[in-house]
Amino acid sequence: MTTNNWYVITGAPSAGKSTIITELAKRGYVTVEEYGRKLIDQGLASGKTLAQINVDSPEFELAWIELQHRGEATTNTATATFFDRGIIDTLAYFAYYNWPIPDRVTELCKHSTYKKVFLLEILDYKQDYARIESAETAHAMQQLFGKVYRDAGYEVIFIKRDTVENRLEEIIKSL
Repeated sequence: MTTNNWYVITGAPSAGKSTIITELAKRGYVTVEEYGRKLIDQGLASGKTLAQINVDSPEFELAWIELQHRGEATTNTATATFFDRGIIDTLAYFAYYNWPIPDRVTELCKHSTYKKVFLLEILDYKQDYARIESAETAHAMQQLFGKVYRDAGYEVIFIKRDTVENRLEEIIKSL
């Protein structure tokens, strides 16, 4: 049973999650930017390279999930809040790379709850400063994001590839 008013925007790299989060914030909704991107930005700001940050590793995923958990622990449960990724997203990375899932990840995923999950269809893949996956990897991972949430008991609302405005309208009318 959901005890909060939280929503997850998920999907593969280049699905438009950050754009949707930014637009929701402009419309007055409470939003939380992706914690993985925050970890990368902190590492780069300290002088590390992406290779040194070790983005595609179980260690990075563990650091990310702990940061996400701490962020959620301080988020008002009554306020409608949109997260750029939810804790359960990490299971898609563990599945894709076939890494063993640590007990801590299982525990945090089991106790995470969201009101609704929106899966954005992937757009044309665009490389950026923090994205190290290939287009092929991003497309392969796309299905996993929906699967891990469905496996956790969530209804996943698919938001098709469309204009930002139309995607926003679809999300907002589903609240």
